[in-house]
Amino acid sequence: MTTAYREETTVAKEGTLLLKNLPFVEGDTVEVIVLSRTTSKANFATAPNPNPFPLRGTVLRYDRPLAPAVEVSEWEAEL
Repeated sequence: MTTAYREETTVAKEGTLLLKNLPFVEGDTVEVIVLSRTTSKANFATAPNPNPFPLRGTVLRYDRPLAPAVEVSEWEAEL
């Protein structure tokens, strides 16, 4: 199992990151995944789909929104 190490830092000029004191030795192969801790307006505007409600308007109507999906007789299990 792979162990994950969390390091929090701030992006410097020109989008660079500097990570210090990592628990690895020279020559170790590592995988780096960068996640934003906040969604800035700049990141949101350049996102592939900046719409915060992408499904809004896709469903025209619900005929019976509180009705069961299947009939009650189909719920019974045979033992």
